[in-house]
Amino acid sequence: MKDKTINDRIKSILKRMDEKDYDGMIITQFNNIKYVSNYRPTSFAICLLKEDPVIFTTAMDKELASNTSLIEVKEFKSISELKEVFNKENLKKIAIEGNLPVSSYKKLCADKSKKENWELSVEDFLEKERMIKSNNEIKMIKKQQTLLINLL
Repeated sequence: MKDKTINDRIKSILKRMDEKDYDGMIITQFNNIKYVSNYRPTSFAICLLKEDPVIFTTAMDKELASNTSLIEVKEFKSISELKEVFNKENLKKIAIEGNLPVSSYKKLCADKSKKENWELSVEDFLEKERMIKSNNEIKMIKKQQTLLINLL
């Protein structure tokens, strides 16, 4: 990761996750994916935030993602492939965003008959992190306020 702000954000979120013993977090909201990677999806994308974060995106978006994301990008092929990552990396406790659609949640749940063994829980790690503004974000907010005041 080249960008210090994004790197700091990820480290801070991982620290919050570690305090509650989470191994990873699934992010699907486009604005949140951009917040942790600098890549704004135009179609389907899933970010698996963990020690070595990765974004899974469609073939259509892969070039854009590779050119703008500051974290690893892979082509999304299937939910089964994503679940293989959970197994391979021994992710047992995975946080999800509160607005993850129920249909997606059901697809991501562990299937005990396939010896999948993880739990998904709604957590607000990202929302809490987004409340804290970096110096650069504060400067940008102040600049926009000045521009608005000048327009009025």
